[in-house]
Amino acid sequence: MEIAYFGLLARFTGRGLGGQLLTQGISKAWTLHERWPVLPEVSRVWVHICTLDGPYALRNYLARGFRINHTTQAEQDVPDDPPGPWPDSANT
Repeated sequence: MEIAYFGLLARFTGRGLGGQLLTQGISKAWTLHERWPVLPEVSRVWVHICTLDGPYALRNYLARGFRINHTTQAEQDVPDDPPGPWPDSANT
């Protein structure tokens, strides 16, 4: 099970919500087969992290039992104005 994208809107960072949200996400990942029996049982949960993540993201992952397995370096163009998680998310 891969957690490909995980994060909080900027106004919710620094409140301890990321740890709680990640804990719930990990729990749901491990029980995916119970909710959708057509899927195989989960034997591994992993998450990707990059330099665009918040300053406490890696510490959050490590505190919940993740460990660094592999690192790579690559350059990627990032738009000046990222699209955001959904339309008008800054206003909700």
